Amino acid sequence: MQNTTVTRDDIADWVPIIPSCEIIADPNPPARDETNWAKESDARLVRLAHQGLRRRWRKAPGRGWPADCETYIFRLNCELTALQQADWARHLLVAHAFVAFAHNRGIAMGCGAGSTAGSLIAWALGITDLDPMAHGLIFERFFDGTHAPPTIAMDFDLSRFDEMIHFALGRLTQPMGAPFPALEYSGVTVRPAMNDREQARPAWLVRPFFESVSGGRQAVDLTLRQARERGLATLTLHGMPAITTIECCVAGANSRLLDPDQGDLNAAEIPLDDPGAMDLLAGGDAIDVFQVDDDLFRQALENGKPRSLDDVAALLALARPLTIEAGVMKDWLRGGAPDEPLTSLLKETRGVLVYQEQVATVAAAVTGCTMQEGERLRRTLLLRDTAIDREEARRFEYAAEARGASITVARNIFNCLARGAHMTFNRSHAIACALLTYRAAWLKQHHPGEYAAAYNTAAALARDWRPDCCNLAAGSAVVPVDRPQGTCPKN
Repeated sequence: MQNTTVTRDDIADWVPIIPSCEIIADPNPPARDETNWAKESDARLVRLAHQGLRRRWRKAPGRGWPADCETYIFRLNCELTALQQADWARHLLVAHAFVAFAHNRGIAMGCGAGSTAGSLIAWALGITDLDPMAHGLIFERFFDGTHAPPTIAMDFDLSRFDEMIHFALGRLTQPMGAPFPALEYSGVTVRPAMNDREQARPAWLVRPFFESVSGGRQAVDLTLRQARERGLATLTLHGMPAITTIECCVAGANSRLLDPDQGDLNAAEIPLDDPGAMDLLAGGDAIDVFQVDDDLFRQALENGKPRSLDDVAALLALARPLTIEAGVMKDWLRGGAPDEPLTSLLKETRGVLVYQEQVATVAAAVTGCTMQEGERLRRTLLLRDTAIDREEARRFEYAAEARGASITVARNIFNCLARGAHMTFNRSHAIACALLTYRAAWLKQHHPGEYAAAYNTAAALARDWRPDCCNLAAGSAVVPVDRPQGTCPKN
């Protein structure tokens, strides 16, 4: 396979449409045409991000341009600068290509997945549906300013997921220079996504085999973890039955509208302060609702009695064996301990360390460090190395003392962070899951018949779904998820 040279004329055609389901790309492409490529990619991302932000404001019901629009623009420019300096602007453009394709085809997407929702750029481009400024999400959890690539994950309606796969396969089997000039793709395979225990998740991905122009042309097939360890860009797409359930329920409810003057129901416009939906979640009647359809989550919701989306997110983050056994869930339910050093710093979670992002924000508030430095501290604490922790504690105490805190208070705060960092959960992911959970609960509460039919439809699809192999590109192989018959996977 010969290398493909990218010219300036190719850029306008390739950037908007380059697809992938899980792209693994070399971060060090050859020098040829790279300077022009980077400039063109950076300029296009800046233009799309600012256009997308203005479009978001125009569509906001009764809101228009926010009073703090300058704060949004400042953060957007900071994020753009960080990605441009690390040369990862093109990675966001690839993700945007999927968003544009899904939007043009009317394929429903999720609110966001993983740390992606922490990026204002991702919200502006439509990659996520969560305003990170409104929900207190931080960009540094998505990208900490190093040359390690950000990880992007997106969720799609499972009933339309075949179209996303065809979109990817239709391009990946062609020799491709842009947006990753170092690589040429020699084939693709569709296979189930695997978790850390090598068990199949109810998600499908397309992982390209690739040949590195500078690496001896040996095709390799990397797992996500291996790709991240090597500093390669990754983009993962999931087909989610939960999104199918919501879309089918909304369609069913709209088909029964009797008043011609009544507007169609839109999942994105469901009010977030509905007492009925919260009562359903808090009353233990959340069977068949996304993320809380097992005893562990339902019990957590019954005990926690959520009254807001933040409460739902916190309970989803805490309803794990590790946090329950450590007593973190109990601390949250009782409102935290008054004598804990983090009580005044974590009022939004009742003085309890729940989220990964809180480690960085607490470190920044106490020591005056940047959010990037706070995020790196969190990752360092995850190593649980005594010698490293001792050195980090010394730096933490010194910086806190310089800002007027006592050594004792600084030491207690650091010890709380070190003790709880490994039990924290990704707030971006928790909020995204909570929003889907709440929307499903709202639909079940207000449209129970349509919701039951939609859930059964999505469950049957998830159990029996296989990609349509008829039109897959030559050289691709389809490997189905190995699920026990008669079981419905968790969403």
